[in-house]
Amino acid sequence: MSSRTGAFMLLLIFFFFRICSVSALTNGVDALKSALVKPPKNWKGFDPCGTNWVGVTCNTNRVVDISLGNLNLEGKLPEDISTLSELDKLDLTSNPNLTGPLPPNIGNLKKLTEFHFGKNKLSGKIPNELFTSKMNLKHVRLDRNRLSGEIPASLNNLTNLQELDVSNNRFTSSLIPSWISSLDSLSTLRMEGIQLQGQIPISFFNHRNSSLETVVLKRNWLNETLDFGTSKTLRFVDLQYNDITEYKQPAKKDLQLGKQSCMSRAKWDVNQNSVDAPQLMGVKAFSFEDMRKCANNFSMANDVGGGGYGQVYKGILPSGQQIAIKRAQPGSLQGALEFKTEIELLSRVHHRNVVKLLGFCFDRGEQMLIYEYIPNGSLRDSLSETSNQGYLDPEYYMTNQLTEKSDVYGFGVMMLELLTGEIPIVNGKYVVKEVKMKMNKSKKLYDLQELLDSTIIATNENLKGFEKYVDLALICVDPEGVNRPSMNEVVKEIEYIMHHAGLNPNGDLAASSRTFDEASKGFGDPYGNNSFEYSASFPTAKIEPH
Repeated sequence: MSSRTGAFMLLLIFFFFRICSVSALTNGVDALKSALVKPPKNWKGFDPCGTNWVGVTCNTNRVVDISLGNLNLEGKLPEDISTLSELDKLDLTSNPNLTGPLPPNIGNLKKLTEFHFGKNKLSGKIPNELFTSKMNLKHVRLDRNRLSGEIPASLNNLTNLQELDVSNNRFTSSLIPSWISSLDSLSTLRMEGIQLQGQIPISFFNHRNSSLETVVLKRNWLNETLDFGTSKTLRFVDLQYNDITEYKQPAKKDLQLGKQSCMSRAKWDVNQNSVDAPQLMGVKAFSFEDMRKCANNFSMANDVGGGGYGQVYKGILPSGQQIAIKRAQPGSLQGALEFKTEIELLSRVHHRNVVKLLGFCFDRGEQMLIYEYIPNGSLRDSLSETSNQGYLDPEYYMTNQLTEKSDVYGFGVMMLELLTGEIPIVNGKYVVKEVKMKMNKSKKLYDLQELLDSTIIATNENLKGFEKYVDLALICVDPEGVNRPSMNEVVKEIEYIMHHAGLNPNGDLAASSRTFDEASKGFGDPYGNNSFEYSASFPTAKIEPH
């Protein structure tokens, strides 16, 4: 073999091993390319390092950084990505079409320090093998995905971890993991909206070697007393929308707390339904244990009456406020969506003749509504007074029984009262009888102008849905309970009327009549960014007057 031929063969062998070496060091990227429905446009050829693939950084032909955030990638993560042994950073943030589980063998990437997978649609359990003691991870972001199951205890292996964000996933409800206190390097912890429950351990903020500076635990089920202890590193803590009853003053005077809101986060029985908990303005959520203590174990001495729905108990809150607890009996329990809808409607009704809703309980299979207590005599006395005002169900006089349809009757009377601007009985004239006698469906506004409140007459040209409103009120006050709609049907019909009148059913009933289009664009939202999303949809009207 000539020297020239020998040199040529050596050159071929060199290039062959170079190609094999590059392929071995980058085939994890090739696997990612194959797994994506539409990979980045310039990902062409076989060598991501030699042709400068977008989002890929190399060092001596070794991939050390993959940063592909906000590129609208679609597909799943391949297991072969674990072959990128020199990878330091893996960032696939904000690709909402990135789905599927997390490959467990990512735990083989010993040099990985940054693991950013927030704002995607990753699902399934986080594998325990994902985090090993051989890894050098410092930043783990898995927020805003669809991850489920337990938060893996293997995170405890990451002794160099400085930031952990697992917020807004679908993890199984649990206490705050005890191993968090052992992560001495952890400075930022975000665990928002993942159904954490129970008391925050005293050791959480008081760990001797703790480096915690920022802690976000809002929108969970945390309760009881919170003790910040003597932590010298804490700078910011956000615990909004929990059920913590007492805060012990932190030793660190410059500690910033997340702005507290009057909106209560419900104790919602997540084990029995898939409906999200209601988020309400000025209405508090109570646990079953709260109500049991308030009502003296629901004793006979606290029982003030009841009906077809269930029993009503008198109770006293720790603040000393008296309450009435309306506890549904087993045969009257609603579905989660229906109960949520009722709570959201009642929380927005403010009227001088309607008892104010203070809170609710949906815990341990129980459904309770908590109202302010009217201390003027017994329930029978209060009902007698109410009957003089015209709200009492006519069937009560024959049966001495109050049912859910009795509530519907009273609500119908209130609807007519809102039209007249007067109490139900004035000078011996009962609003129900007066409307029925005066009404003429063949004429404009049913020819009820002389009965209407002057403020309604002033808007005579803009009374869309008026007739349907009157129809609904009258069917609610039908003399026979069997002919009345359920309260859930009334809610849906009111939403239907509001929707077709150009009003926003999601807004406060006392708010100005902005158009639905304006409201949907966010103009003048009376609750700002914290307004709740209403649960019910707009049905086709099915209630017909009898």
